[in-house]
Amino acid sequence: MLAADAGAELELQIDLRGETGDELAQIWVGDRILQTQRLSTEWQRFNANLEDASIEAKDVRIQFTNDLYEPDVIDRNVYVGTLFLNGEEIDPNGPNSYSTATWRPEDGIVAGLGRGSVLNANGYLQFDEPQGSTITVFARGEEGGEQFRIWAGSIDFLPTTVSTELEAYEFRINEVVDPGSVQIRFINDFYQPENDIDFNLTVDRIEIDGVAYEAEAPEVFQSGVFRENGFESGFLQTDTLQGNGVFQFNRSEQLAERYEFDTSVSENGLIEFSQGSFIRAGAFSDGTFVGTTQAFGFGGVSNDCRSL
Repeated sequence: MLAADAGAELELQIDLRGETGDELAQIWVGDRILQTQRLSTEWQRFNANLEDASIEAKDVRIQFTNDLYEPDVIDRNVYVGTLFLNGEEIDPNGPNSYSTATWRPEDGIVAGLGRGSVLNANGYLQFDEPQGSTITVFARGEEGGEQFRIWAGSIDFLPTTVSTELEAYEFRINEVVDPGSVQIRFINDFYQPENDIDFNLTVDRIEIDGVAYEAEAPEVFQSGVFRENGFESGFLQTDTLQGNGVFQFNRSEQLAERYEFDTSVSENGLIEFSQGSFIRAGAFSDGTFVGTTQAFGFGGVSNDCRSL
């Protein structure tokens, strides 16, 4: 990497093209989007002057955001060309380039180093192995005002309030996140049928560094799901929680036992009261406690979500 004088600007140049001319690509520098661009089928060079002279090639990321594949009809792909920083040339096909969305016949789409410079699905190419992750949660509420907390890696983020529209909520963490460490917790369920109020949280999907994981996928564990026989937990293949509970994104059903409700708390692991307030609390077998207290008579809602 070429050194730059303090206070000097860096010139960034990068060559990109699309397969069909409808591809959308984002150019990230650090934790911000420098540019969003619709690509043509011809190579285009994108230029920018960066005020931060400490930027290195590893801080630059190309993210493909609108993949579409219909066999024999359309196949969108993004081709990443050479990167130049102050004239220094960095090859995207080099062994240090890290891709989350490059397809290979021997293993399909697997994240890794040295996989080439083509993005075949939504995801990104970075010019070095990433030092952190961006998590995007696509969520909405039934009423608006529903809240969730995201637990990712070693970080428990503060509550996020959703609207009735499906929106993207972005979180940045300074560690590379494995999908199995991500949990979305619905924390403020509120049910008042006499006033036609029923809080529900829908999570369509999460994206980790541009790679999508559907909330209703068979390997995702859910709790707080209301079915015919009451609230259930398990691999229920739903994207909506009707009560306080979790989406646990994982790759193995071995995690199911960890998030089964503890029946030593009650027959179904839940506690309810109805004397002027409604409390629905549950203890998972890993020691995690989730609960909410909702005081109907006072027009307010107080919530409690903690680990024992």
